[in-house]
Amino acid sequence: MSSFGTALLNQMMNLVVASLVFVTYGYMWEHWRFFTIQDSTLSFVILLISIDFLFYWFHRWGHSINILWAAHMPHHSSEEMNLLVGLRASVTQRLFSFSVFWPLCLVGFKPETIYMATGVQLFLGYWHHTRLIGKMPGFEYIFNAPSYHRVHHGVNKKYLDKNFGEIFIIWDKLFGTYMPEDPNEEVIYGVFNHPKSWNPIDINFCFYKILWKDCVAADSWWDKIRIWFMPLGWRPRNLAK
Repeated sequence: MSSFGTALLNQMMNLVVASLVFVTYGYMWEHWRFFTIQDSTLSFVILLISIDFLFYWFHRWGHSINILWAAHMPHHSSEEMNLLVGLRASVTQRLFSFSVFWPLCLVGFKPETIYMATGVQLFLGYWHHTRLIGKMPGFEYIFNAPSYHRVHHGVNKKYLDKNFGEIFIIWDKLFGTYMPEDPNEEVIYGVFNHPKSWNPIDINFCFYKILWKDCVAADSWWDKIRIWFMPLGWRPRNLAK
């Protein structure tokens, strides 16, 4: 119920995100595009691969930059792994994710096609959230799979910040974030700063509250600003241990 409630809030925000995307991306496509790419099966496949590549970097930054982790943390807050966790997305995650896809408009992909392709990409990553599917030899060489995504959700030291790809695992293999699931080490799910609540509101804004508390307590205006954009674990100088 906690995951489902979080999903409902996220879907309501998606209506706002869709409106913003069509306005901003629409303007960029109308006035700044270099080419015009017509919709076709081939162009959609290329678009999907491009979105997955950009998402890899956004996802990786989401685990290393405070404000992006605040948006992404609700998805990791479950201490279970099942298909409902795939719906457990924050109200701000989708908004932030579209901050990286805009170059595709300049290339010439239509805004509505980009939005549709991001939905397909999101759907193709949904089935990874399960403990019922084991290793998938062959398939896992290129594609992401439940085994890899269980690692991604783990707080075990060896599993932290691994396997950021959504459709493809090759990005992780190329950029040094690949980690297979160890059959001898069970994945422990959750986050370190856990909201300790099943309330979707608490889950959505848990890490924002932590950052805001440190922001208010910081004795430097520069620290109050940069805390939002610093790496995870960074604290204002007067609060650092």
